[in-house]
Amino acid sequence: MLTAVDAVAVADRAEHGDTRTRLIQAAIGLYAEQGLDGASLRSIVLASGVRNASAVQYHFGGKAGLVRAAVDYLADLVFPPGVALLQSLQSEMGERPVTVREIVEATYGPVLAFSLSSSQNLNAVRIFPALLQHPDPATRNLFVNACADLRELSDTMLVAALPEVPAQVVRLKAGFALVNVLHLVTDLHVLYGAAEVVSDPSILRRVYDYFLDYVSGGIESERQGSAEFRRFLARTGAEYSRPELLS
Repeated sequence: MLTAVDAVAVADRAEHGDTRTRLIQAAIGLYAEQGLDGASLRSIVLASGVRNASAVQYHFGGKAGLVRAAVDYLADLVFPPGVALLQSLQSEMGERPVTVREIVEATYGPVLAFSLSSSQNLNAVRIFPALLQHPDPATRNLFVNACADLRELSDTMLVAALPEVPAQVVRLKAGFALVNVLHLVTDLHVLYGAAEVVSDPSILRRVYDYFLDYVSGGIESERQGSAEFRRFLARTGAEYSRPELLS
């Protein structure tokens, strides 16, 4: 049975936890709309409805801590379902051939499903491309670290599914796919508007299927055009710093 002191402590923790979550959710919304450097701490506090102006400092130690918390909060919603699906699929690899399409769908299907489930989610995941494009390496690494488990497991399974393709080529193409899915979400938001995209099931189904076909085909395709690309470089006088990727 809770004593009066225990009850106060539990209520205090619940209030703090709620305040922290409200600040994170407000930050995600404003970062998506205004950019990581465009949203001020004051505007985030106001949007959260928290009355204490020093709440960000108290809960996160400042702006950098709030950005980290916002990325972690969003990443925990977006990436773990894909890891779980990949782990389940991985357990079947010894019993049957697992296709590239299956791996791609397990990897990015949950990301797309989350993004396309509501206009708020579609808006929120725009933070991820913003992280990758940020000039500060530490900020870029927030995203790299947030999706590290998903990327590593997916890449490992794709390499196993395509033994005839050099591992570094598979990983490079998988990296293309990750960047593509992030920009797909951003482009949909810009081209169609979040509300229109998530309200039309036919758009959602086509986007989902076309994207998975596009990524799967790109990863599985044989590399073409290496000789043509070298001739282009020779004509233009350009130099490619990593020719081993074209070999």
